[in-house]
Amino acid sequence: MNPAAHIEQLLWNVSAMARRSAEQTRTHVLQRDTKNRLVRANQPEETTTNNLVRQLGFGGRNLGVRALLHTRPLEGGRTHKGVVKRKPSGADLELAIEVAPQIWFDFLLQAKSFRPSVGTYEHWSPKQNQHLISWAKKHNRIPGMLLYNDFVVPFVKKVGTTTDYTCTVFGGCASVERVQVERWGQTEYCHGPKATPAGISMCLDKQLMSTRPAHLTAIKKYHFQIEHLLHIREHNDAIDGQGVALTALSRPTPPGWAADLLNAADPGTSDAGAIYRVDDGEPQNTPPDFSARASLVIPFAGDGRQGSSLAASTTSLQ
Repeated sequence: MNPAAHIEQLLWNVSAMARRSAEQTRTHVLQRDTKNRLVRANQPEETTTNNLVRQLGFGGRNLGVRALLHTRPLEGGRTHKGVVKRKPSGADLELAIEVAPQIWFDFLLQAKSFRPSVGTYEHWSPKQNQHLISWAKKHNRIPGMLLYNDFVVPFVKKVGTTTDYTCTVFGGCASVERVQVERWGQTEYCHGPKATPAGISMCLDKQLMSTRPAHLTAIKKYHFQIEHLLHIREHNDAIDGQGVALTALSRPTPPGWAADLLNAADPGTSDAGAIYRVDDGEPQNTPPDFSARASLVIPFAGDGRQGSSLAASTTSLQ
């Protein structure tokens, strides 16, 4: 993947790559089940998340993107000498993204993969999600689901087809068909000038997160592709059943943990110092809300579409 020229290109490309990877795993890889049968393999969500962090770091290397995988002493909270020093959030990924100048979102996300055999997102746990929601509220974060999809029904009418790829599973974005892939799509999955890759999507409705099952028909109304984060003009639409708009959740500056990561010196430089340092089991200078398996910071670098008109449209939101 070449360096991205702007944020929407970056998000579109990693979404396409995530879906392609899921499709290739399902099509070309087998796994053995507990009954010693060979079945089509499903790509684990941990693999997709690790790939996503790597691809965003690599594809966004000219955009100021910071990608971080946590070492074991920092992943998922911390216990020292049998005492819980930092309660884990249970999140797979924390994402700070600036979608327009001075419009930041601070997400705490649980990742789940779509399973074609059952038509739901596997291991969607209301109990786990409710813990995430409570933790996020306490630490002023936005809880949500980061969803990994496949090239199967209901994303298409028939597995493997492209002509009917309309992605009608999305209801939370009025601009689902606005993405201009013909200008910068760097993948074989450019199914026309108005298609979303649909490989990565999100759901921020806390009531839906706390219920089961996680079938696409249940979450459709507030389900959106990840590129929607860049669709500023539609941010006033409600993203949950309580009527909350995405704009209401924004902030003018990056959260503290993201600012620290942006300001940290690169490894190998003379000023490089560990963002975290473990000394006798006690981390030093560790933000109390740094509790996810991976962290991503994406500062604004243009979205490649509206230019000055985008800047004008965001004035009232700041």
